[in-house]
Amino acid sequence: MRIAIDLRQYTLSDTGGTTYAVGLIEHLPRYLDHDFVYVVNSNTENFARERIGDRHEIIVNDHQILRPRNPIAVAKRIVHDLSPLSRHIIDDLKVDIAHFPGDRISPRNVRTPGVLTFFGGNHFVLPNHVYWQNKTVQRIARQNVVQCLHLAKSILVPSVFVKSVLVNQVRIPAERVFVRELVSWASGIETEEACEKPGGIPECKQFLLFTSSHVTYKNHYRLLGAFAKLPESIRKSMPLLITGKMPEGLEGRIKELNLSQYVHHLGFVSRAELVWLYRNAKAYVHPSLYEAGGSFSMFEAAYSGTPVLCSQLNSMLEMMPNAIHFDPYDEEAIASKLLLAAENDLSDVALRGYQRMKSFHLEDSVAVTGRAYEKALADA
Repeated sequence: MRIAIDLRQYTLSDTGGTTYAVGLIEHLPRYLDHDFVYVVNSNTENFARERIGDRHEIIVNDHQILRPRNPIAVAKRIVHDLSPLSRHIIDDLKVDIAHFPGDRISPRNVRTPGVLTFFGGNHFVLPNHVYWQNKTVQRIARQNVVQCLHLAKSILVPSVFVKSVLVNQVRIPAERVFVRELVSWASGIETEEACEKPGGIPECKQFLLFTSSHVTYKNHYRLLGAFAKLPESIRKSMPLLITGKMPEGLEGRIKELNLSQYVHHLGFVSRAELVWLYRNAKAYVHPSLYEAGGSFSMFEAAYSGTPVLCSQLNSMLEMMPNAIHFDPYDEEAIASKLLLAAENDLSDVALRGYQRMKSFHLEDSVAVTGRAYEKALADA
């Protein structure tokens, strides 16, 4: 089977989507006996060539997504804005299957049978999706997403939760939706991996860690509100460290809550620094309102032997059943679990989390991807 994988929307950075894209480059050719054609941008070309060499074809195309200022125009294009170019490139390759591993690139207008990787159940679960708070924009975006989903011959999703959303709300036939978890695609924190203490960390024996993107459904504000409810002695002895880009206005909120001494934003950290943070945190906190298949940072924390405190919503309960869970909409509930982490030994929680991570195997996840390809070809 000859398969084209369109990775143009991805660049190499420490994000979950990129981790998955890297896995498609590194792992699929190792486990699936197919002829792959990778369509990449110039940022990922060297990475792809280093790992693939001459074994599979690589096509470089730097067509960039245009972002109109009109949000409605953005909504109309956000899912299928690369499809005209995809049609000319993908169809001309004469492949059997075209895999679009991202919500913003659709099989629309592509004659080649399409497989779509779908992470975006938040389109249907969150009433006010962070990117499309305008009601008209929400409606148009959801229409586009639904159309793309129905056009795909097979759909890969990261959790049973997302499959249930597609089957029950979008009316996608269950046999077209394949669950391949993301845990095994994450970078397990191995004992020999180098680590380095980041700068800007206060002198303390223990700390809480949250590392995430700046989108609002990651729930930074309620985490701060919950942390502010802890006794001052706890906040002082167990500060909260946050990495990554902060949502707009969050620094001001930290000052309003008088948390400047206890909440420390480290910004973007290196891989070695991130490993150090995972290994030394008293607990990793993930208060997100939505995750399609869990969170790579949550998985890596568990791989590191760090106890995980996370939301009890959607895929997080499914993927991390042995974590300490809380209602992410309730600051008091979050605060009670933070206090639990501060006052108790959570080594049993850490052990169960680590064992959960080790129960997933990359070979199984890749095999599911292979079955999705076979289904798409059979139904073409």
